[in-house]
Amino acid sequence: MMAAPRRPYSRQGCRECKRRKIKCPEEKPACSTCVRLGKSCSYPLAGEKVLRISRRLIREEIENLGKSTHFLPVQYDVPKRHLQSENNGGASASPSNNVSGGEQLSPTPTPTPSITTTGNSNNNPSFTPVQNDPLTNESAPTVANSQEPGRRSFLNIENLINNNHNEDHLDFLNGTDLNMLTNDLSNLVNEIMEFQNIPFQEDFQFDFFGDTPTVTPQQQQHHPQQQSQQQPSYDDEFIINVPIDYIKLKRKHEILYLEQFYNNFANIIEPFNAYHSQTKITSNPARDIILKTASTEPCLLAAVLAEGAKTSFMKYKQPEDEKAYGAYLTKCLKLLEPAKEITNLNANIEGVLLTLLLLTAATATSTQQWRPHLTGCKDLLLKISTSNNTANISKVFVFCKYWFLSIEILAGLSTNIGGTLQTDHEIDRLMSCGSEYEIGILCELGIITNQGFNNLMGYHNTCISCFRDLFKLLNRYRLNDGITPAMDSLQNMKVLSDFYQQTTIVYIDSKGIIPESGLHKYTPGLPIEEIRVGEKSFWLSWQDISHQSFVLSSIILILTRFYQLEPTNPNVSQLVDKIVSFIHYLHNFSDVQQHASPFLLLMIQWPLLITGLQTVREEQQWLLLKYFAMVGQIGAATANVSVKMLKKQWKGTSSFEVGDTLIY
Repeated sequence: MMAAPRRPYSRQGCRECKRRKIKCPEEKPACSTCVRLGKSCSYPLAGEKVLRISRRLIREEIENLGKSTHFLPVQYDVPKRHLQSENNGGASASPSNNVSGGEQLSPTPTPTPSITTTGNSNNNPSFTPVQNDPLTNESAPTVANSQEPGRRSFLNIENLINNNHNEDHLDFLNGTDLNMLTNDLSNLVNEIMEFQNIPFQEDFQFDFFGDTPTVTPQQQQHHPQQQSQQQPSYDDEFIINVPIDYIKLKRKHEILYLEQFYNNFANIIEPFNAYHSQTKITSNPARDIILKTASTEPCLLAAVLAEGAKTSFMKYKQPEDEKAYGAYLTKCLKLLEPAKEITNLNANIEGVLLTLLLLTAATATSTQQWRPHLTGCKDLLLKISTSNNTANISKVFVFCKYWFLSIEILAGLSTNIGGTLQTDHEIDRLMSCGSEYEIGILCELGIITNQGFNNLMGYHNTCISCFRDLFKLLNRYRLNDGITPAMDSLQNMKVLSDFYQQTTIVYIDSKGIIPESGLHKYTPGLPIEEIRVGEKSFWLSWQDISHQSFVLSSIILILTRFYQLEPTNPNVSQLVDKIVSFIHYLHNFSDVQQHASPFLLLMIQWPLLITGLQTVREEQQWLLLKYFAMVGQIGAATANVSVKMLKKQWKGTSSFEVGDTLIY
């Protein structure tokens, strides 16, 4: 009698799959089997033995799976089961440019793109491939050399003040620029503490400048998923996947606050991760840049820990966390004076600029007075953009420019006053798709993908020029007390046409939520998230959802504000239906924590607010309230404000103007 064939087994599988004696997909940081079962996923050490589970318990859990709904982690390639079925059927996994009958323009996969800034009526740079991918050097992780002065494994305040650790990038910046930024930052911190009634803390113990790192291996084991994914490449300019222990902290509460920033607030700043195709890992460029700079800039580190403490307080409501928030802000203020004396001017300007943007992003949603504090940032970026040395600016300056623009665009769209850019000259100088040099850096950082999607903004990079023109129209609209000048009618049509052209940019499918049969359009490297409802699988194409949401909601804004169309007009209601369809899957879920990638929901807050203000159907209103309740649970500071706006609008007690709260 022949023996039954042995079941497939994974030698490199996770503990849970080994315990169940099943084949592990071996996905990092968590395999899809564990996510589907709701189990904690970790991988055993070499030689570690894993105890098994009874077959009866395995069978019971599998039987229950078909009765529930599950999210699987964001993936950057189609699952093996789909590849096998395609190979058997002879289908190709590569999409063509003429998706849906040739009406949609799907970005084709290319190496890291360069930009040609001519030959386009919208001044939109066109993406063209280059031969060498700047991310190919990521595959060989190295360990920081503690003997090199520019690569610190711990902090020392005197060394930070006296050591010139970077070469100057821009020799035309001066002490006046630094003083302007530090004054803005000082005023911002003072206003935050006054507005939120936070007392100055003089007695709080600070040990994060100690000489002796005390993070133990046991403490590092709290983050097995991060360690399995991190393959950092240490470099003076930029580090991909800065590990959580890159900055050595002494006290447990400091480590806790750094963890809160690392795992939560940094993902609010940039919900989309960068995917590096050569190493098949993801990273958060915003977090990498902030932590790399914070390792040598004390005032930025104090701001990072302040936001970590605030995040912890919002989650756990512990009074000591609120006290720590005020204490770190106080420390940030005190560190501004020695910061002015650091010999490396550019490095210090970068640190103060990042601190200013970080605290603005964290608090602009709760105060109307954030604009004056970004004036120095605007003036500095204008000074850099009009100089002849723009090809020498650092990666940090380029990142800061586009972080500033992301705040500006949302301010211009979501508030009655607008942003800090008030003149057409300022808007034209800064609100651009970027020079060839800037685009190259953003691609290298992973902020712009091979298909042109801007992870920091949430839409295709060429869409920035559309928002630039819409920004100008909205500024004129405000200056004329809500009346569109007659001379702008043709410009309104042009902007509307430009946004329509943006709707033709499709990554997988413009519907955003696609059945598994639609994965033949998939290009490896695009973030997709699987939802299993009973026995069926659906996929969220997050780049399509985000890009289409911003573009379609902008069209709604133009139609309702400049053409005075009512919500019941079919031209408006059809767009509303399409945007709401992107979150229709939330009907199946009651808790945002069921979402494998909840931070991606934050990316579409402004589009859904604009959509909600034009929604008249009760079932859509209910779904939008559910969405804002969910994003409020994961850190959206303006979720409650958005809900109040929507309810007032639906009751007919206010106009569709969205007030002066920045929806960020």
